[in-house]
Amino acid sequence: MALTDSIAPYTVTTAEFEFSLTVPAGTGGLEIENLSGQPLRVAFITGKVALPNDTSQSVIAIAPNAHHNFGEVNFEAAGTLYYASSLLNHRFDLILKPEKCDC
Repeated sequence: MALTDSIAPYTVTTAEFEFSLTVPAGTGGLEIENLSGQPLRVAFITGKVALPNDTSQSVIAIAPNAHHNFGEVNFEAAGTLYYASSLLNHRFDLILKPEKCDC
């Protein structure tokens, strides 16, 4: 049985505001396709991404119109991803990879 990626579109509706989304349990990989001309800030820790000048290592800035692969991850339990941008109506796609199949 072939497992397929799940792609979900997101839009930042308020600039410099921290949004969150749930990464479902069982996710085996995570990627983001930044579809806008500004960096997208993401973190797995709350309270970091709404500050555009936060340079802590917990914040990942995804370059404009770029793709970021978080590599293999294993969300045995659901996780939370926080994101923000200085651009209103900033669009990006979240790509969830299924767990590896031992079929």
